[in-house]
Amino acid sequence: MLKEAATAFYEWQHPRLPEDLTFVDHAGREFLFQVAHERMGGLQVEEDEARRLEQEVPGLFLCLPEHREFETFWKAVLFHQPHRLEIFGFGITVIPESIRQLTDLRELMIHESYVTRLPEGLFELRKLESLSVYTANLQEIPAGIGKLGSLRHLTIACGSYHNSVDVILPREDVSLHRIPPEIGQLSQLENLCINYTAIADVPAELRELKKLRWLSLSRNCLASAPAVIDELPQLEYADLDDNLYNPRSMNWNSWL
Repeated sequence: MLKEAATAFYEWQHPRLPEDLTFVDHAGREFLFQVAHERMGGLQVEEDEARRLEQEVPGLFLCLPEHREFETFWKAVLFHQPHRLEIFGFGITVIPESIRQLTDLRELMIHESYVTRLPEGLFELRKLESLSVYTANLQEIPAGIGKLGSLRHLTIACGSYHNSVDVILPREDVSLHRIPPEIGQLSQLENLCINYTAIADVPAELRELKKLRWLSLSRNCLASAPAVIDELPQLEYADLDDNLYNPRSMNWNSWL
């Protein structure tokens, strides 16, 4: 009955299904529980049984102590082939090229301060619908971004740190200084957010984003409002705040 009602644990959300599906054991204790809209859940089992289940059941990704090590975490990711993946706070410098093996991935969030480049394998994930990258200093948005034909949401934000630092890199010193024209190939894109970079203008190919509804280019180095914005027929919201032509910035280093 449960499998007929939903195809995934976190699909149990109001109003279509009852929220916060929970099972209890014979003693009335929570056994299997979730808060679907926050993507929180748990299974109350002994640690040895959790390890056995995690290795035997693809898709049942249980958080174990050894997953704090990125290599162990990544092996589990490749085994479970998730639809949604968050890579956060491991302190890594490189996203493995083996990410190309995650052929069913729909949502990817990378929040790693020391990652400076995106792997080419990332742009082979043709089912990817949402990509968010938070890092301190991204070198570039590769031209391969145009291959992600299913992408609907794209966020790139530099100046992102996990912990407190002595000095925050000024945005004019961020390596990311251009948006590749290939971004115009993202025919399904609805939301685009690129923040805290040295980008000074946008490519004319942005006008090809016919489905774009939400655009944020705040905290960059734009010298003027991009004229191409007037050519986006579905655009409902644009945020161009805190650029060179309309400064409303603060010196973050003075607050440290």
